[in-house]
Amino acid sequence: MASTFSALKKTRQSRLASSSAPSHVQSALTSSSNAAPAPGSTDVDLDSAGRDSTSLQSYGLYPELPRTLEILSTPTRGRGIFIRSGEDGGGAVKPGTTLLSIRPHISALSTSSLDAYCSACHAPPDPQKEGGSALKRCTRCKIIWYCSSKCQAADWAAHKPECTAIVNFQSHASSASANLDGGGNGDAGSAHQSHRIGEEGQEGGNRVPNEAVRALARMLWKKKREGGDSVWWREIEAMQSHRENIAATQHGTVAALAHTLTAYLSPTPSSHLEVLSDLGIGSARDLVDLLSKFTTNSFTLSTPSLSPIGVFISPITALINHSCAPNAVIVFPRAHPGAENRLEVIAIRDIQPGEEVLTSYIDISVPRVHRQKELKERYLFDCDCSLCSADTNGRAEPREGIWCSHGCGGVSLIPDAAQKIPSACEKCGKITQIDADELKHSIQLAEESLEKATAIEFTDPARALLLTTITYNLLLPTHPASSHPLLALTRFRIPLLINELFSLPQPTSLAEQHQRDAHVDEVCRAAAQCVAGVREVFPEGHPVRGIAIAELGKLLCVEVSPVESSDGGSTSSFETGTILSGLETTRFPRGADRLRLAFDTLLRARHELGIGFGVGGGDVGRQVEGMIQGLERELSAWRKVTSSTKVASVTSA
Repeated sequence: MASTFSALKKTRQSRLASSSAPSHVQSALTSSSNAAPAPGSTDVDLDSAGRDSTSLQSYGLYPELPRTLEILSTPTRGRGIFIRSGEDGGGAVKPGTTLLSIRPHISALSTSSLDAYCSACHAPPDPQKEGGSALKRCTRCKIIWYCSSKCQAADWAAHKPECTAIVNFQSHASSASANLDGGGNGDAGSAHQSHRIGEEGQEGGNRVPNEAVRALARMLWKKKREGGDSVWWREIEAMQSHRENIAATQHGTVAALAHTLTAYLSPTPSSHLEVLSDLGIGSARDLVDLLSKFTTNSFTLSTPSLSPIGVFISPITALINHSCAPNAVIVFPRAHPGAENRLEVIAIRDIQPGEEVLTSYIDISVPRVHRQKELKERYLFDCDCSLCSADTNGRAEPREGIWCSHGCGGVSLIPDAAQKIPSACEKCGKITQIDADELKHSIQLAEESLEKATAIEFTDPARALLLTTITYNLLLPTHPASSHPLLALTRFRIPLLINELFSLPQPTSLAEQHQRDAHVDEVCRAAAQCVAGVREVFPEGHPVRGIAIAELGKLLCVEVSPVESSDGGSTSSFETGTILSGLETTRFPRGADRLRLAFDTLLRARHELGIGFGVGGGDVGRQVEGMIQGLERELSAWRKVTSSTKVASVTSA
């Protein structure tokens, strides 16, 4: 299971998975589709047993589930979470309502995030903290970091076996490097990011397993501490594994994950079976079952601003079913050093009593064919949600449109290159004149460049920006902001452009200042283009919309050279709605007009954030509120200066 906002990337099969994985794991994978469940199988399917899924709660599971929600079963979806109806229900749910707030069962930071966030509370270092903002590193393994001694103590039970495992794993890394390099190309299947299983660490090239392996290990160690009969573990046992339905293309990924997990838990091959048995894994089937549950029920751990930083497991959250037109989202609105980091399920539209709570497992900004493929390969079902089953009757869907070639401002459906079917503009009705084969080629080229750029985003950001800028400019004249893959390119480029902007030296001449101003406007144009796109494909209140609008508002606050500005209270030709809709992204005002535009944009962001992240908008909403108050004071001062200048002019006249 994925969070709605994770950066989803194509699954990469391991080149040497078959040779590096234990043969008994390969056997369990290839025979699972035909074999009966092993004795003692932990896969709990109450629906197939003819019992109501609400009996799960009678077993003492999911005590965190509030009374406003209930677990029910449907013939097509199986188990799901619904708004409770009847006398025990709380009535209809409004947008912005927190439906569920819990701490994940297990979480692990991605390798690239280990030295940037606390491994206990997942907060970044506090810049306001007296004595410096640096995280403190575990002195033994030198891999795990904490924001305080309080967090280190709270995480010690989980980190104690992990610390030893990391040290042992690193000591055997050299001899195992061939296997690691072979297995590392597989998708971890959990955080939905393509991390290497033998990834480079932050210290001296140390190798550490990726977040999927570390999370699985933490899960098994906690099971040993708390016992297999604990509610905590029985909730994990109740998760669906879909072991028998694992696609053949996924066998290499699961086998590579099994191999690295086994090596991490016990670097000495002779002790593998003994260690696994001690942790409750008695057979290859048990191991495959655990990995299957993990890969299909894990979520992306994210920051309050939606940046992916790891993976987590939450069995109760995994009960929520999927829709490409979700009525709820899963977010981490707040991350404070030393405080418990809780995931929250937030309603983003009205949900009636008896209605099912639905989130999106995948990125819903991509076309239907991409969504269906991702869901089928990873989650093993065909989506029939309202968005996927809608009959467009040849109308252009926001994700698959191109501009009318006749300049009317209308949109046409991307023509089918194979069927040679022409596409008519929805506005003027004329046939769009465009080479379908050439268009298909440009889209494929853009998708390939985005995949290549993603792979080098952190190692060579300059080249990543160049790759995506070339194809971005190729698609921009023909594609609306919401179309795929233009929107994906836009969203990818923004952080790279921001990093490039803030790496520029302070200008020492007027020419350098103008160059910097032009760069600021370029970033603002990209942000405005992004806002225009996400507003078309994400519903109102979706966190992605709120974050995008907030980002634009913040960028408009970046100081640029003042020029003559209107002295009225209106932004004149720079109306906020025009900017946010993408109708005006070629130029931005200066002076008071720019401040007013930033102010109006942040007001809109505050509204959206208050829905997608709940009341107050989480940490990002708090930041936006502070900026709004600052802009109010600045605009008030500007008006006073303007008024005084007018009075002085009249008096002198």
